[in-house]
Amino acid sequence: MKIFTPLFLTVFLSGCSLMVVPSFWDANQAESVINIQVAVEQLDCENVTYKQIDKITSEITWFQTYSESSGWRHQDMIELIEPLDETVDSFAERYHREGTVNSVYCGLKKKNMMLQSQRVSEAVLGRFKL
Repeated sequence: MKIFTPLFLTVFLSGCSLMVVPSFWDANQAESVINIQVAVEQLDCENVTYKQIDKITSEITWFQTYSESSGWRHQDMIELIEPLDETVDSFAERYHREGTVNSVYCGLKKKNMMLQSQRVSEAVLGRFKL
């Protein structure tokens, strides 16, 4: 019994320290995530320009920088935005490499980005408000 109690406490306390606690409501992140979603929706696949892509990437960069600057409390938000960031990066990379993108390719990527940005928005806006 003397050995069991310290062992139990060690496992219990270390197990609790590994839990990820979701971050709480943040008005700046809420605004930023809506800006990302609007920028994605405004992407014109018939006439893609660098300015449209830059608007999306800039908004994502702002969101990531703000979340990182907020410290460990917003690590979940950084992980949440990563899939969208990767999708936008691959789209921007192709645009920069080729100077243009096919409207069909753009439409598929836009549909994917819209779905991802909507999911991120729902998660960010659905957090508990203090």
